[in-house]
Amino acid sequence: MVAQKGRAEVWVDDRLCKGTEACRICIHVCPEDVLGAWDRLSRRGVHPAAVLRPDLCTGCELCMLHCPDLAVSVVRREVDRHG
Repeated sequence: MVAQKGRAEVWVDDRLCKGTEACRICIHVCPEDVLGAWDRLSRRGVHPAAVLRPDLCTGCELCMLHCPDLAVSVVRREVDRHG
């Protein structure tokens, strides 16, 4: 799942995420409440973290830096300064 509306793009790889039942670190460290539990089960049989509010993402990268499983990626968008 990917966020594209905010100032950054956020991906959660559900193949790597151990699930919100066991972890939730990325959800807790996000200051903007961008992430939450996905309502579907992954192939691992857990509810992975999901990008629920992509428009609120500031690109702070806290979710990516704290994820112990490297399941979260953040890419900052370049801002057009000529517009």
